[in-house]
Amino acid sequence: MQDVWRTGINWDDALPPNLLAVWKAWASELEFIAKLKIPRCFRKQSKPLEYELHVFTDASKAGFGACVYIRTKYGEENFSLNLILAKARVAPLRQLSIPRLELQGAVLGARLCASAVKELGPIASNVTYWCDSQTVLQWIHPTRCKYHAFVAHRITEIADTSKASQWRHLPGNLNPADDCSRGISAIHLTTQHRIMRVGGRHAHSVHSTCVHSGIRQASYHPGSHQSTLHHVDPGGT
Repeated sequence: MQDVWRTGINWDDALPPNLLAVWKAWASELEFIAKLKIPRCFRKQSKPLEYELHVFTDASKAGFGACVYIRTKYGEENFSLNLILAKARVAPLRQLSIPRLELQGAVLGARLCASAVKELGPIASNVTYWCDSQTVLQWIHPTRCKYHAFVAHRITEIADTSKASQWRHLPGNLNPADDCSRGISAIHLTTQHRIMRVGGRHAHSVHSTCVHSGIRQASYHPGSHQSTLHHVDPGGT
């Protein structure tokens, strides 16, 4: 829709051949959405020992997005992980730099998390935010620098609902929010996709970290605003 808007054509005008092909391809994939089923219950019958929320944010030239997961612990090696919220937005017509788009994604993540915490109540008190932009993390952590109004206003909003110490870094290739910012075709958006595949054995390998098989633990380094990711065998149990 944004590409159509940029062309300046009227509502009653026929689409140019290149945009018409894109539209038809998109419309033909809508039927696959009906096959996607997302479990609404995020806890088992047994009483959980603790809950954690993990928020991922990302941006690209196309847009920015965020997703929120809840991690439920039942025992030392017994966890479940569920996607509970996600949102994506296209980049504005007024071109922004990638760091500013990443900051928009961080604001969106903070807003989504605030909504989740409001609905879930006390069980959602343990929250970790994940971002692959070092620039955004540098902005979020307090400094004596004075930022442009665009950055300052958004950092203030983020600070209103989160602490700087809750924001961690992870590599972009491990960030599930990357799919929110770049988009996924309906054909590939299945329960086996990485943004959805968060249950089973993929959950136990996450210890206060990110939702990705192969990651065991993340230790935070305040001086560099980075997390050291310790890998384990993804096929292990």
